[in-house]
Amino acid sequence: MTDEKRSDEPPTETEGQPSLQTPMAPSAPDQHEVRDNADSRPQDEEKETIKLEKQIRSGERWLIGISAASVIINIVIALIYYGQLRQMRTATEKARISADAAKSAADTASAALKSSDLAFQIQQRPYMVSTIPHFNNPPSAGQRVRASITLKNIGKTPANYVDVNLRIRYYRVTQSPERYRRFIDSNFSKLRVEAETGREKQLGRKDVAPGDTFFFTTDSPIPLSPEEAKTLQTDIGEFTVFYMGVVTYNDSFKNLYNTEFCYFFFGTDLVTWHICDSNNTIK
Repeated sequence: MTDEKRSDEPPTETEGQPSLQTPMAPSAPDQHEVRDNADSRPQDEEKETIKLEKQIRSGERWLIGISAASVIINIVIALIYYGQLRQMRTATEKARISADAAKSAADTASAALKSSDLAFQIQQRPYMVSTIPHFNNPPSAGQRVRASITLKNIGKTPANYVDVNLRIRYYRVTQSPERYRRFIDSNFSKLRVEAETGREKQLGRKDVAPGDTFFFTTDSPIPLSPEEAKTLQTDIGEFTVFYMGVVTYNDSFKNLYNTEFCYFFFGTDLVTWHICDSNNTIK
C-alpha cells in the first residue's frame, strides 16, 4: 500500500529522535517542613554537646581515679621502702652493736691474755739481790779500800747476761743535805752509763741459776790518808766509805731488769755496814 512505509527506508528526522520536553523547576519545600528541620537542628547539637560533656567528665573521673590510685600505690610503695629501710637500719645497728661487742670481747680477752702473760713473767722472773759487803783487808793508811759483795738470784728462772758495775767512794760528812744528794746522784748516774755501755761491749755471757750466788771485789780509786783511816774507824761518822753497784740482767723472755744497791761504812766494827736511804731497788 502506498501509505505504508517500507522498512528498508531510513527513518525521518522526527521519527528517529525523542521528543523534547520542557524542564520543570523543583517544587519549593513546604514551610512547615522547613520550620521542623530548623527547630530540630539545635536540639541535635545540644544533645551531642551534652553527650560529649558526659564523655569528657567520665574521662576526667577515670583520670582522677587513676591518679588517686597511683598516689595510693606510690604511698604504699614508699611505706614498704620506709619499712625496709628501718629494718635495714635496725639490722645495721644490731650488726654494729654485735661487732662492737665482739671487738670489745676480743680486746678484753687480748688484754687478759697479755695481763696473764705479764703476771706469769713477773712471777717467774729472776731477782738479783746483794748481801752486806765485807772488807778483804782492814782499812789502812796508804792503802786502797778493798771490799767484796755477794749477789744471789732469788727468782724462779735464770738471770741471763748478768753485768755488774761497782764502785767504792769516800765521802766526808757535812751539814749540807744537798751536797749528799749530789754525791749519790752523780755516782749512780755514772754507774748506769757504765752498765749501759758495758752491756753493749759484753763479750761473754754470764748466767746465774735460781738460788745461785757469786761475788765481786772492787777497790777504791785512791788510798786512804792517815787522817781518813783514823776517822773512818770511829763512831763519829765524819768520814765514810760508800759501796755502790748497778747490776743488769735479762730473763728468758729477753726482758731487761736491774738491781741497784748502796751501803756505807764507818765505825769500829769492820763487819757492820749501813744501808743507804736511797738507791736500793729492784726493777
